[in-house]
Amino acid sequence: MGKIKELRKHVNTELSQMQDPDDMLNAAGHLYGVSAAAQLMISLKSFVSNHLKRRISYVLRSTIMMIKV
Repeated sequence: MGKIKELRKHVNTELSQMQDPDDMLNAAGHLYGVSAAAQLMISLKSFVSNHLKRRISYVLRSTIMMIKV
């Protein structure tokens, strides 16, 4: 079983054991927010990483051009 499936199984088990429907709803909302925050951080990391790679590449090319002159 993959990691995501294992996580879903565990989360569903924990949520289904909650007696109070309000607690279950709050827990599900919290998990949704945590998931959204994690996705945002991954997207930002990827964006920053790609931006830095392009910037470093530009600086290196510019430096090499200056050395050649």
